[in-house]
Amino acid sequence: MALHFDFVDLRLFVYIAEENSLTRAAARAGMSLSAASVRVKHLEESIGVKLLNRTAQGITLLPPGQSFLIHARRVLDELRELRTDMQEYTTGIKGHIRMWVNTTAITEFLPSVLSAFLATRPDVYVDLRERLSPDIVRGVSEGNTDIGIVAGNVRTEGLVVFPCRQDRIVEAI
Repeated sequence: MALHFDFVDLRLFVYIAEENSLTRAAARAGMSLSAASVRVKHLEESIGVKLLNRTAQGITLLPPGQSFLIHARRVLDELRELRTDMQEYTTGIKGHIRMWVNTTAITEFLPSVLSAFLATRPDVYVDLRERLSPDIVRGVSEGNTDIGIVAGNVRTEGLVVFPCRQDRIVEAI
């Protein structure tokens, strides 16, 4: 069975979950209550499972609805990132570097390194995100980020690794 999802339906579903109300979600989405109700009905029919529990007190998500919400938010986040990336090209950005880095890098040394780099390359956009080292390695391996800065003993097999900085630990005796 091929499932086809509409971004309007995904956004409406997120609004329903956030508002716990079909009426408020419909208003937020800029559609009538009846149109929102039909969209939810068709969504549930196309998936083949009930997503919402409707009561006089409001709407709650059933377990399939909770799972759907997680994925809908992820898809909408990716769509926002896609729009941002494409807008960069219309505003003159010529390069885009995705970096996932650990907390030490983002707070200790990366601000000065990045500011010097960007001062000489104003047409490059750096999408900087803080992540845990294992997630960074996975992100580089899966192509979700271009560069990663990690610390500690993480497995980096199959990746090109360069030392970036060295922290020294001093112990008082």
